[in-house]
Amino acid sequence: MAANRAPGRYDVDPPKPRNDAYTGLLSISFVAMLIACLLLLIDWFSFPQQKPPRVALPAVKAVNVPKGGGDPVIKEEMKKDDAKKEEMKKDDAKKEEMKKDDAKKEEMKKDDAKKDDAKKE
Repeated sequence: MAANRAPGRYDVDPPKPRNDAYTGLLSISFVAMLIACLLLLIDWFSFPQQKPPRVALPAVKAVNVPKGGGDPVIKEEMKKDDAKKEEMKKDDAKKEEMKKDDAKKEEMKKDDAKKDDAKKE
């Protein structure tokens, strides 16, 4: 007992913590990790120590492309795509014209409404 402390409740040592289920789970997981590392080392050392020989790749031949371009099927598809783009441009132009016509119709309706109001007065 220390000489500079007053006697009292601090004279009794607190109880040591007990091992519970979590301590058991911790020890089981530690043992499992050790076994896994051991199996990994066994697998690692089972491989041969030398590197495999390099495999030579076959040479690639140059492909002759005709002067007119590549594959005729691809050319046809490109022509079809161009035709679709042209149709879409025409459709856009028609939509713009329709918007202008709708705007004109709205203006005419407003003018007619103003004329009707003027007649009623």
